[in-house]
Amino acid sequence: MLFSEKLVYLRKKSGLTQEALAEALGVSRQSVSKWEAAGAMPEMAKIIEISKYFHVSTDFLLLDSMDPSEDGANQPAEEALSSVALEDADGYMNYLADRAPKVALAVSLFILSAIPPILAGIADTDAAYTLGIIATLAVVAVGVFLLVYGPKMPDDFEAFDEPVDTAYGVDGAVKKRKEDYAPLHSRRLSAGIILCILSAAPMLFSSAAGRGDAFTTTGFAATLCIVAAGVFFIVRTSVIEAGFDKILEQGDYTRRKKIARRRTAPFQRAYYLSVLLIFLALSFYTNKWQWTWILWPGAALVNVICRSIAESIRAFNED
Repeated sequence: MLFSEKLVYLRKKSGLTQEALAEALGVSRQSVSKWEAAGAMPEMAKIIEISKYFHVSTDFLLLDSMDPSEDGANQPAEEALSSVALEDADGYMNYLADRAPKVALAVSLFILSAIPPILAGIADTDAAYTLGIIATLAVVAVGVFLLVYGPKMPDDFEAFDEPVDTAYGVDGAVKKRKEDYAPLHSRRLSAGIILCILSAAPMLFSSAAGRGDAFTTTGFAATLCIVAAGVFFIVRTSVIEAGFDKILEQGDYTRRKKIARRRTAPFQRAYYLSVLLIFLALSFYTNKWQWTWILWPGAALVNVICRSIAESIRAFNED
């Protein structure tokens, strides 16, 4: 087999389009097309990159005398990939554009739900704490309603969480749409980050003013309000940006990372359910809502660290 034939074989066996392979290798689709048509040969650095990407040796790629069975490349094909047409990609992005504000508002409400018990501490009476807890449950209920209310995501859209095979022209159209959205994404992300940074100001000012616990508590509540506003911008734009990356299979949603997410999804759900139970138990037992909320960013940080370590180990083993 010639190099061109082997490249076509490996690409199709992996369920990749020419555009997807070009994206992975950092070249144009025309380059991949020329390689597969035997119109050109990639430079040696790219051949090494191709061998690592498909987990085959450079000898297998370069020696015409070697066929797939001699290099372990003739393994059972991967599961069939969902085919994605342009209308599917557009429909998915339109769905996320409508869904993102609701998800962002729900997350912000979950943050704001800690404020009523905190403010109840100013009165420091059983009635105040009871009303605070009722208000918290009501805010959480509204947040949950926002997450579950509305049209159910079509089953076809769930395919974007898995490896997909985009039809010709889809990658280019989605990239163009992502480029058009990039300025708005930058503005929303910047606004969210700036608000989160500035959110410390009310808490620091109220603590430094030394006007008593009530003033400090109010300052902390103001901090949570600003954090909630910042998180709204961040989550809203991140949901949309993640949609682009899922279709293009890049960033945190490359094909390998999608497969890894599928494997770890049950552990992720169990992890955050455990965090929720611990948070509620600590909050109701200690009645220190102004401090127990720290459990959430701490849990998220631990999750990110663990995922980074797992990704590093996986990449090391693959190399």
